Amino acid sequence: MPKNETLKFCIEKIKLDTGLRQAEIADKIDVKSTYLSDMINGRVPLTESVCQKISEVFHISIPTNTDCKYTTKPQQYYGGESEQPATPVTTVNETANMERLLGLLEAKEASLAKAQQHIDKLLEIIANQTK
Repeated sequence: MPKNETLKFCIEKIKLDTGLRQAEIADKIDVKSTYLSDMINGRVPLTESVCQKISEVFHISIPTNTDCKYTTKPQQYYGGESEQPATPVTTVNETANMERLLGLLEAKEASLAKAQQHIDKLLEIIANQTK
């Protein structure tokens, strides 16, 4: 059985978005980490029940074709503002998987940079208040 690239990149996306390790993802979908690894690496077939559990827990669908859709939530910042992602559904497919993952990583880095700006502003306000 060949590797299940779709599942692999969906799990990678979940790991990037949630900060969870693969073993923690396996726990959340009620399978052993070795079983999840076996499914990713094609040693056992991906089951419908696992796909359904991933969908329920992580709001991600793993269809039988090459697409993996993941619904993102708006980024919430301290101070009340919210930023809606440019595209509410990100699609990761086998042909462009690495480029899309790199794009997602860049978006996360930009989000972190903006969060750091907010933190810096808050630290400046706190410093001014304590003088």
